[in-house]
Amino acid sequence: MLQYENPAYTYVEYTVGVKETASSIAAKLIVNDYLLRHKNDLLNDFGYLKKGKKILVPNLYCKKAVIFIDEKLMLPVSVSLYDDLGLFLHCQFAV
Repeated sequence: MLQYENPAYTYVEYTVGVKETASSIAAKLIVNDYLLRHKNDLLNDFGYLKKGKKILVPNLYCKKAVIFIDEKLMLPVSVSLYDDLGLFLHCQFAV
């Protein structure tokens, strides 16, 4: 098992630019789209955001990651990602 936790995980203010969406900002900053939407009440907003609007974005993709590795193949069999509220993504792989 590998575990990574960064206590510096937080949200920072971001000013929306021209023709930016929640998804385009998340992709640009390499952060989770859902977390960005959830923190800013944008779960149902899929259009362009207003230029100059201030939103909060996570400074990292996740606060904590737990990865289980197959000992023989040295490949991940399970990945769990956590934010400040708890588990937000769990993937399990067949080997």
